[in-house]
Amino acid sequence: MIDRRTLLLSSMSAVAASLIAPKKSLAAPKYIRYSVATPEGKNMLKIYAKAVAEMKKLDAQNPLSWTFQWFIHASPKSKSDEITKIFGSTVSDQQKLALASWYTCQPHAAQADGKPTKSDYFLPWHRLYVLQLEEIVRQITNEDKFTLPYWDYTNPAAYSIPPEFRDKTSPLYQDNRNKKTPLNKYANVNAGEPLNKYYTQNPLVLPVMQGNTYAVFCDTLDQGLHGQVHVLTGNGDNMGWVPTAAGDPVFWLHHCNIDRIWYNWNALGGVNPTETDGIDWADTKFTFPAPDGTANVVALNSVSSSSDLPYTYDSLPLPVKTAVKLVAQNTKTNTLTLMQSSAHHSNETTTMAMHSDAGIKLGAKPTTVQLTPTSETETQSKRLFSELKSATPAGRLYLVLK
Repeated sequence: MIDRRTLLLSSMSAVAASLIAPKKSLAAPKYIRYSVATPEGKNMLKIYAKAVAEMKKLDAQNPLSWTFQWFIHASPKSKSDEITKIFGSTVSDQQKLALASWYTCQPHAAQADGKPTKSDYFLPWHRLYVLQLEEIVRQITNEDKFTLPYWDYTNPAAYSIPPEFRDKTSPLYQDNRNKKTPLNKYANVNAGEPLNKYYTQNPLVLPVMQGNTYAVFCDTLDQGLHGQVHVLTGNGDNMGWVPTAAGDPVFWLHHCNIDRIWYNWNALGGVNPTETDGIDWADTKFTFPAPDGTANVVALNSVSSSSDLPYTYDSLPLPVKTAVKLVAQNTKTNTLTLMQSSAHHSNETTTMAMHSDAGIKLGAKPTTVQLTPTSETETQSKRLFSELKSATPAGRLYLVLK
């Protein structure tokens, strides 16, 4: 059970005394992170929603509060302004922790010691950020088996934000997500429209997983899919703006999926660096609140090896080795016609030609379309399967039927 009196205490001494928990080692037993679309993921989401509700009730000075956690990523105002607003002139352990941890998102903010940011730090910093929140949710809910679920928006079945985030009665709901207007290309996110609804070229595609360096992979993922999901979910003062992005609870499921994609890149042979521009990852450290409210200083190299992580994923994305291309095209229609419809009528069915502009009208009786080979079938099929023979075992074939 959650001790509400404990959670509502705002002083560091009270938090440290009542929420004591050992800092878990990264060598702890493995957890499994689940897709939010699975039964396991939905159960985890219920725990997450309870934690978010409790965290939003806590005073902003509390390291376990939603505001404190949000501002670790970035804050709407400058760090100094936010600290003055929340802590005033009082110097406390909480205030010192805020100074060390707030607005340290990589690669958008300078490090706490003033060192310049590096684009390579994007993936490990956010891995640490998600990992520490996961620990805090376990502490607040007393659910030690909790893991953050991930939102796999590269799956066509999950192009829309998960339904739990669209429930106005839920602590996961944010009203300031994108809405369609005559002047933008954004979907009405809270109405359940697919994020990519108004795009002719799908922005929700995985980057190439193999054959590239870490720097290229990291930067491509950051500037591409990662950024697209932020902007498509809530441009302006929501996910699309760095200072407010982590204020939306869906941020964490988004970055859980980004971490999953990095995890998969390593599983497919990608090698992480040990240093960036001559600076050792072991010497590059950031501060996050531990579950007991104290400072936890961790180095990037502590999460750079998948074997050292306390979690795995229930599934990993299928590898994408090269850009998707059409292996056979008709220059006139930009399609390859291997089959065509032939008229067929009976008392039981009504058949319409596939080339009919009228479309198929569904009614009380079944509607069928019978396909027969075209004159192109044999030659084009040979070409198609020739392409398949030359594909690597890790490749994917997309057969698109229209």
